[in-house]
Amino acid sequence: MKNALKWGGLAIVVASIVGVAAFFIRSGSGEASAPVTAPPVSTTTTLATAPETTQTTEVPDEETPATASGSRIFSIVPGESEARFILQEDLSGSRIDVVGTTTEVAGEISADPADLSTATVGTIVINVRTLSTGNSFRDRAIRGNILDSAQDEFEFSMFEPTAISGLPESVSVGESFTFTIEGDLTVRDVTSPVVFDVEANMTDADSVTGLATTTVTQSDFGISIQAPAQVANISEEIVLELDFVARA
Repeated sequence: MKNALKWGGLAIVVASIVGVAAFFIRSGSGEASAPVTAPPVSTTTTLATAPETTQTTEVPDEETPATASGSRIFSIVPGESEARFILQEDLSGSRIDVVGTTTEVAGEISADPADLSTATVGTIVINVRTLSTGNSFRDRAIRGNILDSAQDEFEFSMFEPTAISGLPESVSVGESFTFTIEGDLTVRDVTSPVVFDVEANMTDADSVTGLATTTVTQSDFGISIQAPAQVANISEEIVLELDFVARA
């Protein structure tokens, strides 16, 4: 009987060690495989809809706003831009916000500030493997069973814009403006439509900064978060934000 208990206890210990080892192996190191890059934005496709304000007075030919030929490419700057998620959970009985962030984000914007009807946004690429919440155990869980981002095929999430609405006709240096951008967000192997609300500012002739925000749910992307013993009531809703700096 004692031998049986001894061997049974040993088996439990071995199984625990194997489980922990598998957890660490599956979750990887969290290091990016390469610097984040994004496909070039198409300068022949316009996503922006007509401005909400209407112009009833004819504009003389010499005052006609610049066309797409005046468009410039503004590139989202990795390291200065930040993608993040925000959710809530009960940790040891206290309700807290969990914020995961990464500066490994890239993308391109094509726009002519004098004629935003020609504006378009290319694919936004985020390296979700590098997301950090300030808790190494949680980060490993995200890279492992939650997002599988330790696997090379799921290292990056992508947002493919399909439409932009609410842009003003034009914008000058120092002006703030708002708009919405619709598109398809892919997380792991699931793609779901989302709409971002964007607040932006043309900080100088060569720079645009802004914050894009949307709310999704775990079920939108087939995510199921298995909470450890000390965690409970993880929110179904997740806020996604992109705090971007784009330069021409």
